[in-house]
Amino acid sequence: MKEGNEFANANVEELYKKHRLSLDNEIKSLDFSGMRDEDFESFAGSITERLGIDADAVIGSKGYVLNDSAVKLISVKGGHLDQAKMHMEKAFAGIIEKHVGRRLLIKTENGEKKKVAIVFANMNAPLVSQTEVNVGEGSELQLFEVFVSKSTMSSLNLSAHNVEVRKGGALEMDVLHNEDGYTTAAHFGEFVLREHAGAKINIVYEGGKSAVAGNTVEAAGYGSHSELNSTLISSGEQRFDIMDMLVNAVAGTSCLGETKSILMDKSLNFVKDMAVIAPKSIGSRSYIKERAILLGKDARASLLPDMSISENDVKASHSAAAAPIDKEAIFYLMAKGMNERDATNLVATGFIDDIIGRVSDGSAKAIIMSHVNEKLKSGRFGELLENNLRGIWEERPGAAPSLFEGGAKYSKESLN
Repeated sequence: MKEGNEFANANVEELYKKHRLSLDNEIKSLDFSGMRDEDFESFAGSITERLGIDADAVIGSKGYVLNDSAVKLISVKGGHLDQAKMHMEKAFAGIIEKHVGRRLLIKTENGEKKKVAIVFANMNAPLVSQTEVNVGEGSELQLFEVFVSKSTMSSLNLSAHNVEVRKGGALEMDVLHNEDGYTTAAHFGEFVLREHAGAKINIVYEGGKSAVAGNTVEAAGYGSHSELNSTLISSGEQRFDIMDMLVNAVAGTSCLGETKSILMDKSLNFVKDMAVIAPKSIGSRSYIKERAILLGKDARASLLPDMSISENDVKASHSAAAAPIDKEAIFYLMAKGMNERDATNLVATGFIDDIIGRVSDGSAKAIIMSHVNEKLKSGRFGELLENNLRGIWEERPGAAPSLFEGGAKYSKESLN
């Protein structure tokens, strides 16, 4: 990363210091000596049966089940990661260095097409996992990850991902965080895309007492393109702190990021997305969009998009907006016979419909939608639900809206 990116990292760090969740006390109180669960295989089976998926691996605090040769566990003496690139606090990095004893490896051979489903379940003790994903040249990987927990005291589900998509490869990574109210969800990742590679990353945060995330997606090869979509649904006194960075490192690359938040009750969200266009990244485009609707009068959303641009011949846009739910839309639906709660849920559903609809794996989409639907109706989270879409979501044809519509724009033409 060069001069412009060093400035960007410093800028992001300043934002992070001012708008961050303080979890130091929660981290210090964690107990990693939880009792071993002797019936882990039975527990793993109950999870996958409830979700209705054939998981290729179930990774737990004290045990694991592997069902596919594409997923391997490698013993290690501690995690090795680039803390700065993941925007990870020292406390989390220290936990990974100390408590990671195995690394999950997911690899596709050149030209191979593969679907992999992983469940990360912390029970009786915090779960600290490190996953390495290697998508081979010209290969396609569809990866679905579900994070769940079963805790009776303060706990942690901490994951670190190192992902590389090689030349011409394609990755879709769909993630659902549905931890219980005792657990802090922490999700960090570094994604590197080589020449003409593509990655679509869809992450839904709806569980956990708190959620902290930091992902860096670097378009490092000519013609590479990435899409990072985040959905945050918080209720009660949940606190979410999400900070992602999109980097156009070379010419002819595309980095697109969109975050949508729904906040209920007294919940709090910090969203800090940073876009970096490095020197000589001509012909690149970068896009950040942050939106939030407030369903609770005491809910708070802090949206902080930022950009660092070191090249003129590019297209870039960023925008942010937060507001209460549209009362006119609620009034209209109630006039058609709906009660206020159902009308509110319908509007909220429509707000995130387009972003969750980008999940192309049908089973992953059904699981995500079922849990989101229940969260919007009741505010509950942390429970494993059977698929129940109730006909709310539908596939709708039509082109996507312009990426640069409604945002603050920067382009070479605007300088003339």
